[in-house]
Amino acid sequence: MALQRVLVSLARRSFSTASTTSPMSRLFANTDYTPNPLEHASGIEKKQLIAELAGNDDPFDVSVVKRGACTKDQPQVVLSCNHERLVGCICEEDSESVVWMWLRQNESKRCACGYWFKLQKKEPL
Repeated sequence: MALQRVLVSLARRSFSTASTTSPMSRLFANTDYTPNPLEHASGIEKKQLIAELAGNDDPFDVSVVKRGACTKDQPQVVLSCNHERLVGCICEEDSESVVWMWLRQNESKRCACGYWFKLQKKEPL
């Protein structure tokens, strides 16, 4: 009796191996179209890609910068689109720690090792 119910319910169910396709998938199915990442990106990601295509490999200014003289008269310039930025100084080349400090716009700041830093405003992406 139970076997008969199972067989009857299986006979009523339909089974199909064909998948349904949307009109968009049929549109791109026969073409060799690959979307461009620039066409797909939006917002800050798109601005980053445009800056990189223009030749700016570090649009957010996050790469490590080698220090120059870093005196009070000629401090190391750090770019930022904000009015303050957190900066890390590796005081000695063989040092295993980083000294962190906040830089504020229009204000030079001296690290504990004696190097001077200054925040300079730049336009955001």
